[in-house]
Amino acid sequence: MQEEDGLVSSKEYQQVCQMEQRFDEDTGTPEDVERCATIFNELGRDDLYQLHLKRNDARLLGLTRRVAASLNPDIDDMGELAGQVVLILSMPQPEYQNNVADNQQAFDIVFMVPDADTDATDADTDDAGTGNADGQVENGWGAFGPYPYTSKRNRRYQSFGNPWFGAAYQFSNTATYDKVLGVPYKNHSAADHWIRATLLRNRVDILSVDGSSDFGADKGVSAWRANASVRVFGYTVLSASFDPSFCSEENNITACQIFENEGGIERDRPPKKKGRSLSMTYKLRFMAGPVPLLIQADIGLTSGLVIAGHFVIDGNNSDFDAYGMQLKAGPYVKIDTTVFGGVSVGLARAGVEGRLSIVNLSLTPTLRPTFGVQYDVTNDCLMRAETRLAFEGPLTLTGPSGCIAIVAYVGTRFCVWGGCWNIETKVFSLTIAQFSSWTKTWMLWKTEPVWRKNPSDFGMCVNATGAEVIQWRTPTSCGGRYCRNTSTQWIYYWPRNLASVKSPYKKTVTYSGCVDVRVAGSTERWYDRAYVYNSSGNVVNGRWGWSGRFDNNVRDCSGSTTVSLEADYAIQRSGLNVTFTMD
Repeated sequence: MQEEDGLVSSKEYQQVCQMEQRFDEDTGTPEDVERCATIFNELGRDDLYQLHLKRNDARLLGLTRRVAASLNPDIDDMGELAGQVVLILSMPQPEYQNNVADNQQAFDIVFMVPDADTDATDADTDDAGTGNADGQVENGWGAFGPYPYTSKRNRRYQSFGNPWFGAAYQFSNTATYDKVLGVPYKNHSAADHWIRATLLRNRVDILSVDGSSDFGADKGVSAWRANASVRVFGYTVLSASFDPSFCSEENNITACQIFENEGGIERDRPPKKKGRSLSMTYKLRFMAGPVPLLIQADIGLTSGLVIAGHFVIDGNNSDFDAYGMQLKAGPYVKIDTTVFGGVSVGLARAGVEGRLSIVNLSLTPTLRPTFGVQYDVTNDCLMRAETRLAFEGPLTLTGPSGCIAIVAYVGTRFCVWGGCWNIETKVFSLTIAQFSSWTKTWMLWKTEPVWRKNPSDFGMCVNATGAEVIQWRTPTSCGGRYCRNTSTQWIYYWPRNLASVKSPYKKTVTYSGCVDVRVAGSTERWYDRAYVYNSSGNVVNGRWGWSGRFDNNVRDCSGSTTVSLEADYAIQRSGLNVTFTMD
């Protein structure tokens, strides 16, 4: 008997021979005759034959329901498809008494056609109908042909060993092909690869990689999807996804997540007698009659690294949108606790779980390159073209937050070379309550250099105009340099108060769109600083501003921006040169 994915695919029987006594009708004497057959009627044999459809076959049946008249006229009013399963017996030896008619048996069956898979058909042309007069359908490139899409699966599977010790691997890819063009069509493709081992009847997934994508010319961007994950010994080390519905907007910048992953040491329990534990676990097991109960509490320090990537649309320019990428990477530290209460049987448990993040501190430097153009279609030239490279350093502190959920865990235990490990997987989770308190972010630094094409550059329109530019230089009335005590506020006091800066040492510009501010110069390091304020009086170039020798950029779209030089008792330096470039 051979199995595939746990289902019977074929069966083989061995021929059996037995001796029986027969009487010669002429002489009336008995004689021994050897009779051989695969299945003896008098012995009887019961077998279970499993009929199963692969996912793509079920999907094809689902599609035939939508266009039954052209694709499958045999479907009746109940959405059922009648058919037969034919069982054929064969053997290497010649047929007994040359009777082959009883080796074949047909069984009537009925397929109950399922609904089409929405994941595979959403926003594509699988339900395009019967097409033109010739029964052909138009694909995404305007070509006509037979029903356009068919799914194919390439799978390689191999197992070794026995139910106690062994190994297996699978490499599987599924993709949708366009039958008109005869090429792979990236529309609902999937991959499922894994390598696993069997130790003492326990299955351990050593490495698994899976993912799917749903792109295509017949789909709108809002319908595109993609995801991928990598797991090692059951633990997820990378999880990435793209879903345009997961977009957020802040400060006129729309960010759509492409991937986001957290990795690090979470509730790490080092080997016995080595190091210090980063967490503490308390367990209380008791019986409530015949029911085994468990109360478990964990509290610990979690540290790690956050890595995220987003597709961004910068809408701060009133003339055009700029497109680009946003990459974040940085460490985080948090203190959290988990309390579980419920039923525990062996390595399985289910009950109510509460998670509380007491405090979370993260520093996530962000790099955001964008490119935008304003194109004149009539004259085939550019009115505006610019590239930006924003670099920010937000430090975020988050207060208590948490959730309460109904959960279920299933675990397994395996031992190798004297060491034993318990692996636990959450198989069910339903959040019934959640809360969050407050979040505070300090911008430690922020710079945004910009490169623009000039009106006289190649490809620019003859009527292209440059942005309005205002230059400003801080006063140099103290020996050719700026003076001390330009501000009445101590340099390390927070929050900053723009009103404390003397008027000669601050410059304000107003505008209707946005402004790019470039500040270059030299101040006394650590003591004297350059700050950029928005219309609300908030600092936009980091909590500590810029100090020392620097040449930095920042962008503001609040309608009014002020640059100030704030010094107390330090040694005089050269001062600042400021350029305001307004859209």
